[in-house]
Amino acid sequence: MCKHNRLMGLMVAALLLGGLTPIQAALLSVGSGSAAPGGRVSLPITYQGEAAVSVQFTVALALSRPEGAPPLQVNPVPTPGTTMLVDVDAGAGTTATGLAEGESGALKPGDLMSIEFIVPAKAPTGTVYSLSLSGVQVAGVQGESIQTKTAPGLLSVEGRLAAVAKLVELTVVPGKAQVNVGDSQEYLVTGLGSDKQPIEVGTVKWSVDPVGIATIDPDGTLVGVTPGTATVVAASAGVVGKATVAVTTPDGQGPKAAVTTGSASGAPSSRVDVPLSLEGAGLLAELSLVLNLADPGGPQLTLAGAKALDGLGFTTDTTEPGRVALTFVAGDAPMVPGPLATLSLDIPAGAAPSYDLSGQVLRASDTSGLEFVLPVQAGTLTVKTTTPPALGKGDANGDGKVNIQDVLIALRMAVGMVRPTPEQLAALDRAGDGKVDIGDVVAVLRMVIGLT
Repeated sequence: MCKHNRLMGLMVAALLLGGLTPIQAALLSVGSGSAAPGGRVSLPITYQGEAAVSVQFTVALALSRPEGAPPLQVNPVPTPGTTMLVDVDAGAGTTATGLAEGESGALKPGDLMSIEFIVPAKAPTGTVYSLSLSGVQVAGVQGESIQTKTAPGLLSVEGRLAAVAKLVELTVVPGKAQVNVGDSQEYLVTGLGSDKQPIEVGTVKWSVDPVGIATIDPDGTLVGVTPGTATVVAASAGVVGKATVAVTTPDGQGPKAAVTTGSASGAPSSRVDVPLSLEGAGLLAELSLVLNLADPGGPQLTLAGAKALDGLGFTTDTTEPGRVALTFVAGDAPMVPGPLATLSLDIPAGAAPSYDLSGQVLRASDTSGLEFVLPVQAGTLTVKTTTPPALGKGDANGDGKVNIQDVLIALRMAVGMVRPTPEQLAALDRAGDGKVDIGDVVAVLRMVIGLT
């Protein structure tokens, strides 16, 4: 842009001074060539004359015969070291372009650029395109205007047909999209031919999978119906292209879904399996969450092992005490509603009566990369407790008999070395004063030697 402004400044200064007269010493010409229908040919734009800092022109494509032949497609390629000033616009059948000096300095006489012309596959044999130049403006290195003649070129369509490329790839645009329920999204397709070049796409059949998330009409206009993630499918000539769409509510929330931890029960010092599942969501690509394994009323649970559904990438992290972090990554197919994993949890001795298996989803994203906020529906792990059988009188260790071992246990309780359980207290406290004392020890000893 700075070079362009400097050029314009020099030209205005030259006109104001009036001391510079145009020099008629240049020629701008287009090369000639031929190509078959569907073929390509590159033709040069050649400049002959004084060195210049800017050459601007329009390539006008005129059809000499037959009338109504399809327009050419064009792709200008500037000479290395120069700067293109104006973009290409082939929609109207013309190519407006221009060059300015680049790293190599002033534009030298010779081929300024080449333009690749793509002949439409339906161009009639014998069609001749006249390639003329107009709107030519050439500025010399001192800012002077250089009068330049032009010479047209011809591009003729050969009689033999070029090998017609076949459609081999469809690209749906946009590849990823988000649309609110009731809103619409326009979809287009681009095609790639067997020659690895862009190709015209014929009739396209549109569909959405799964049905019900959105609708799409024959022109590719999609309308969101219910929150969820779906695949937009375009099919033409046996070739299929796909894109993803996330239908959300106006507040940005995605499908109504949740991660659910199942409920289980087990005794202290046992191991239980707890299922983890995905409810109500589809096409998830990644899911990360943390689950609580601790309870204020007792020691924490321990993750002994975990097994994810086949086909899912799965990692666990128990670095943070009382919590386990779980990460799921979809493989060849996205995650769908159903089981995700089974967690094996060890219940400690002295466990709390129950554990709330709550948690938080840190990240949930679908195959389009759209992230959702998903809750965790907590299950409960209930710890089974059993009432121990009552002990017989004097039976401190519960082995069904009274012997010297019971005397020793009672003695340790009497001197405060061991605290009796409620069951032991009921078996040893003969006085009913809520403690085991030396009198109770003597009573057990008498039972052992058969005095009572």
